[in-house]
Amino acid sequence: IGAGPNGLLTASYLAKAGLKILLLERRFEMGGGLCSEQITIPSFIHNTHAIYMPMVDYAPFFQDF
Repeated sequence: IGAGPNGLLTASYLAKAGLKILLLERRFEMGGGLCSEQITIPSFIHNTHAIYMPMVDYAPFFQDF
């Protein structure tokens, strides 16, 4: 499981269910869908993550934490 927000959440549910979890991130930094990176112009950082999730406040996992 990757170490982005979705992977961390999935790992927490699986761990609560009693499973052993191993998080492996292919990138140098954790973050998955929350990362920013230099893609085109040197020193110009692009936000490559999702920036608009209108229904996230109503997602069931927020009630669990």
